[in-house]
Amino acid sequence: MAIANPPAGQLGMATPFGELLGASTAELEAEMADYASMGVDWVRIDFWWRDIQWAAADGPYNWGNHDKVVAAANKYGIKVIAELQGVPSWAKATGGMANDANIKLYADFAKAAVEHFKGKVQHWEIWNEPNLTMYWGAYPNAADYTKALKAAYTAIKAADPNSFVISGGLSPSPESGGSWYGAVEFVKQMYANGAKGYFDALGFHPYSWPLMPDDPAAWNGWQIMETGIRGAMVAAGDGDKKIWMTEMGAPTTGPNAVSQQKQAEMIKQAVDLAKGYDWAGPLMWYSYKDRGGSTGDTENYFGMLGPNGERKASYNTFKTLALADDGDAVHSEPAAPEASPVGQVTPAPAPSPAPTSNVPFTGTVNKTAETGTVMGSGDVADDPAIWVNPADASKSLIIGTSKASNGGLVVWDMAGREVSRFVANDPYNNVDVSGNLVGVSNRDTKAMDFFRIDASGKLAKVGSVASGLSDVYGFALGEANGKLYAAISSKSGLVRQFEITAGSSVTGKAVRDMHVSGQVEGIEVDGGNGTIYVASETGGLYKFKADPATGNTNTTIATIGQNGLAADAEGVSIYDLGGGNGYVLLSSQGNSSVKVYDRKTDKFLGTFNVSGVQNTDGLDVTSANLGGGFGKGMLVVHDEFNTGQSTSNFKIVAWEGIQRLIGAVTTTAPAPMPVNQTPSEANTATPTPTFSTASYTGTDSAQTIVGNSLDNFIYGRGGNDTIYGGAGNDKVEGNMGNDVLHGGGGYDTFIIGNSDAMAEVILDFTKGQDRIDLGERDANLTVSGSQDFSFIGATAFSRAGQLRAYQDISKGVTIIEGNIDADIAAEMRIECKGVVTFAQTDFLF
Repeated sequence: MAIANPPAGQLGMATPFGELLGASTAELEAEMADYASMGVDWVRIDFWWRDIQWAAADGPYNWGNHDKVVAAANKYGIKVIAELQGVPSWAKATGGMANDANIKLYADFAKAAVEHFKGKVQHWEIWNEPNLTMYWGAYPNAADYTKALKAAYTAIKAADPNSFVISGGLSPSPESGGSWYGAVEFVKQMYANGAKGYFDALGFHPYSWPLMPDDPAAWNGWQIMETGIRGAMVAAGDGDKKIWMTEMGAPTTGPNAVSQQKQAEMIKQAVDLAKGYDWAGPLMWYSYKDRGGSTGDTENYFGMLGPNGERKASYNTFKTLALADDGDAVHSEPAAPEASPVGQVTPAPAPSPAPTSNVPFTGTVNKTAETGTVMGSGDVADDPAIWVNPADASKSLIIGTSKASNGGLVVWDMAGREVSRFVANDPYNNVDVSGNLVGVSNRDTKAMDFFRIDASGKLAKVGSVASGLSDVYGFALGEANGKLYAAISSKSGLVRQFEITAGSSVTGKAVRDMHVSGQVEGIEVDGGNGTIYVASETGGLYKFKADPATGNTNTTIATIGQNGLAADAEGVSIYDLGGGNGYVLLSSQGNSSVKVYDRKTDKFLGTFNVSGVQNTDGLDVTSANLGGGFGKGMLVVHDEFNTGQSTSNFKIVAWEGIQRLIGAVTTTAPAPMPVNQTPSEANTATPTPTFSTASYTGTDSAQTIVGNSLDNFIYGRGGNDTIYGGAGNDKVEGNMGNDVLHGGGGYDTFIIGNSDAMAEVILDFTKGQDRIDLGERDANLTVSGSQDFSFIGATAFSRAGQLRAYQDISKGVTIIEGNIDADIAAEMRIECKGVVTFAQTDFLF
């Protein structure tokens, strides 16, 4: 079985220049024992080709020193990343790595290493910083490196198909120069030369010192990683690959050094940021101990220990983080501590649709990408909308407005690259999408302009509807209560609601006026709960029923000054978790933050900032699985300053990092309890799980149950339960009640049994990885015995025993229905978050 990617931000140690290889047996034992006590899960070791096969092309391989280090790491359960690099002198004499014959010999070396260490080392990194002359042995050449990568990958997989290959960790060079090659361009050239498919993770070294990782400076290695490197991977269609940070560190002595306290803060921030990305792999900290010597050479002072073994602040910070990151190292002999029982609150629990914590969260997330500029100059970008492509969600698009006099709409892909633009020569203020219908407020004509969008990003205008207002700003479009509504606002706080009829052309009729105090730009139609949110810049956030007959009756959700909400309160959007659950996001422009509220209870949950983003007007969010790094959805926010560019723009954020902030404080999981025991019943019988290492049975009351990192079987029993499987390969079953199921990481199975109610919700189905098990269901009650379903795609039922799946694009969900009797109607219904194209192979019968 292939090796799974470990948790994001899991900590390891990068050893400098083969120092472990020269340690005595006693020194090596002491250092590895300390690694284990610190929670180190990985150690990156130099395997210098030039030292192992130094004599000649046909000379022997000398593994002695490496055998000793690998054995010590294995003893303490520390996984080894073997970094294969270093051109031997005899190879340099024949052209180095520009010579195809030497590339073949390098692949032979890689294969020999795998064969020698099979069962002891499974992670192989192909070179160190190949975009630097000092390591590549000549001026860096991405085409030659890709040849070496492909040759080594092929050789390694031939020797051990279960091995894990990491591309050479790149130096974070922002651009090319005398002895270095820009990291982003190097990755692009790797893909151009066929690297895709020849590595299991991409290696990168996100050094940021003397800056903190979240500093927005363009030359900051962390920023280069999360925008340029990640963007290049997504652009190449390789967004599902993770980035392993195989070196990162900061010196505490020497030119541009940081303080010991800042070094500790950098470790903490790097791990926190990494945990916010579903594309991040482990992080190797460079390094363990200072060498000492000249204070003019920063290379001597990267350690967490001083030259004499004295601990810096970073040592304890690293230890605290590493011991909590679910690793495999033996932290205390003779055995690692047992895993926590199912039901325990985890350090970063899955999202909770009904949080109960009284402590609001705060935190910062980073952009994943950003769009280009819009028409005009200055702060003319205003509001974004996300269009989810119904045929291929990974090709979804972002639409943004320009309120310049020559403004209009611009369309970008998910990497922020411009796809098309519609120049209206009018100031377009706010935009929204329902299905493939795009609507926008036109400040010159005081009307709502409507367009159809297709998969190519082309916008075709299909009509305008006059607002009858003296000025217009905010706009929203969405279905509620079976009708399509638009809402448009004036500066005075008047919001006019229209019922829209959309075909080949668009018409509308005004059905209600709503009033709040202060100017309104942020409006959102929440079809799932039949409501409309209205954000007043100087008042706060209000909620109206979508039914026009309810008049001006509303609920105040938040007021300016409450929980740090600062004028102007503008963009508002819904993150939909199904069943009316989820989050309401509101931009707090005055302090450049976003406020989060519980969609069902209106409770304030917390605040986050998007690093580097200032004075956000509009925002939009989707919970649809867009693939790649956006498996949990996407947030797009306006950035007024967009430093260094001609206009403001929009920043693109993967939802995963935001959910970690929310989930860290909003779980309603019960207190830890023994496996097979419920709060009210001891020794309750549970299904015997032959497939799992931990199981838990719920009660007949509503519960939220959180699994651990093991392979769990969680059985909700009665009540409307919310179940999170955790990191393992889990099986989760809600049983009776209307349940919400979340598999978490791993290869999960969602069991829909005969006792399950009509409305099950699955939050995170991953196609090709997870399965929905309907084996307990009798698909046809009209005949005796237990029958299996027949999957018919999205077509209508024609008989009992059929299962179908169709996509509701406007809500970002996929509905699975089963007909089990003779009435040709659904008796079983599952709502799956995200736009998923289901096939027979996604189900177990």
